[in-house]
Amino acid sequence: MSSAPDNKKQNNRRVWWNLWIYPKFQGMLLTINVLSLALVFLLIGFMTNRSYEQLKEQGILSQLQPSHPYFQFLNLQYKLFRSHLVFAFFSSAILISLATLFLSHRLAGPVVRMKGYFKRLSEKGYTGEKVSFRTADFFSELPDLINAAVEKLIKR
Repeated sequence: MSSAPDNKKQNNRRVWWNLWIYPKFQGMLLTINVLSLALVFLLIGFMTNRSYEQLKEQGILSQLQPSHPYFQFLNLQYKLFRSHLVFAFFSSAILISLATLFLSHRLAGPVVRMKGYFKRLSEKGYTGEKVSFRTADFFSELPDLINAAVEKLIKR
């Protein structure tokens, strides 16, 4: 017998899975967004690494000993920065992935509905069915245009 929390977890998984309606399109958007984010973070990491190397060179040119607190402080700052950068990347990747999933769901919904509508239209002919989108979907003007065009073609 399953408990209420188990059912809630299962329902939450279903909700997230239901947002994945056009995997090829949504996966491509998700991949592009995460790769773009990774590129930006890699660039930040590279530029910061160069800055720290220049600061080390300045310490060496100033004839500071390798055990000098300057180098210890510099190493500490660099380690902290890297860990913060990694945390920021993964936090951003999660947030961007969620935003992309929600946005792509609203973008893909109309495509999926039109695809199904035209498939039924080609298989069964005109049945009087009208295409419609969900309230939150993008391209809300398309159903009226499609329905008017199909009705005009049928009347010919």
